[in-house]
Amino acid sequence: MRTQVCDPWPRSVGQGSGVAVSSEIVVTGFLGQSVTLPCMYSSWSPNSNSMCWGKGQCPNSKCNDQLLHTDGTKVVSRKLAKYQLLGNIQRGDVSLTIFNAKPDDSSVYCCRIEVPGWFNDRKTNIRLELRGEHRRTRVCGGRGSG
Repeated sequence: MRTQVCDPWPRSVGQGSGVAVSSEIVVTGFLGQSVTLPCMYSSWSPNSNSMCWGKGQCPNSKCNDQLLHTDGTKVVSRKLAKYQLLGNIQRGDVSLTIFNAKPDDSSVYCCRIEVPGWFNDRKTNIRLELRGEHRRTRVCGGRGSG
């Protein structure tokens, strides 16, 4: 079961000429379940774009504490098997799914789409907030006591 609850209004981060250099999204998930951190790039070109996911705010270049990296068509390096890209990379869906979320997965993550040229990279900071395990409650019918 995948859990994803997103803040519908990404917050712009950074200064500049009115163009958001990066943004922040908040995703809420549950411990022990899978959670997907969204990252899409509609102008993706497998021949010119690559990307990385890292833990921590997006730095000026590359990704801090890199979790995985693509060459534009496939994942070429991955820190742990729990980090997966399940979307169509060649169509720009590079959303990160984290399987079996643990307390130390609560953090800020960086999705960096590498775009040719100076300072063209698209950076998104995603804050993952994890809550206690999601339990199903079963309500049983019957008489109450007393």
